[in-house]
Order: sequence, then structure tokens, then C-alpha cells
Amino acid sequence: GAPDYDPHGDSHGGIALAPRLSVCSLVATPADGTLVPVGGRLDLRGVAWDDGRGIAKVETSTDDGASWTEAALEAQVSPFAWRVW
Repeated sequence: GAPDYDPHGDSHGGIALAPRLSVCSLVATPADGTLVPVGGRLDLRGVAWDDGRGIAKVETSTDDGASWTEAALEAQVSPFAWRVW
């Protein structure tokens, strides 16, 4: 596995390696608890981020994972920036 993070270590040429960050995301809208009529349209917006490898794709599900829809991603500003979807 990856070496443990040691902020004072010098085992990597003077650069301390942080542990890898899994891809993370959050839904910004709609707000938690928003009611949507059955069969109604629901526009989701959010952000995704990782450890700098970049976000290639975000998928969302509104039926507990039975089906998935690929989100439209805004431009990648930097590998370390949040990716808006």
C-alpha cells in the first residue's frame, strides 16, 4: 500500500506524501427535504473533487441505484479544483 503520511519525514526526497483521497461529491441543489412529484423533473447540481487525478465523470441515481444518469460537467479548471456538475 501507500506509505503512511509523515509531515516531518524525508523518505520521499523531502516531500511528504499525503494519503490518496477517494473521489468525493456533494449535491448542492435541491435542498435536503425538497419534495418532487412522482414522475416530475429534478435538476441536480453539485461538485466533485479528488486528490488531483481529475474528475472524468459523475453519475446520479434517484432510484436507489437501479439506474444511473451521467451528469454534465463544467470545464476542469485545475486537477485540484472542485468540478461542478
